[in-house]
Amino acid sequence: MLSETIDAMRYSWTTMLRLLHSLLLVGTLLLCLPGPTLGEEGPACNSALTLRIGDVVPCSEGVLWPPDWALEAVRVKTIMLPRCEADLELERAERLIDVQDLRAKLVLCKEAFEEQRELFDAAMQLPQATKPPFYKTPLFWGVVGVTVGGLAAWGITYGVMR
Repeated sequence: MLSETIDAMRYSWTTMLRLLHSLLLVGTLLLCLPGPTLGEEGPACNSALTLRIGDVVPCSEGVLWPPDWALEAVRVKTIMLPRCEADLELERAERLIDVQDLRAKLVLCKEAFEEQRELFDAAMQLPQATKPPFYKTPLFWGVVGVTVGGLAAWGITYGVMR
């Protein structure tokens, strides 16, 4: 009885997995199909066109604006031109100030580099340091300390045992 229930559950799981696999495969194939086309594209619009309600647009890749928006855009353009020129002059003045600051920083960096170069050259002219004798090195004294400490510990341990 229990084995039949387990077989039935196993059968239902495999069936469900096959169904999900089939749905995934069909969905993937549907995504690969080309979508519907809205119609053929006409030639690109190269100039402004005036259209009335119900007119068919003779070109594609255009932007549709109501006439009042177009007039407002032209008005804004004529008003903004002097302001853009003034902004350009302000930007030019600010960039000139930035260039002058950068040139001053470059001069300071060159001077600092020359000072460091002189210090380096002076340091290279100093006599080379000689190697100290072996008994003045930290390695020598480390080995001596470990040896003396080990011998002292051995001696104490040997002496206590007797």
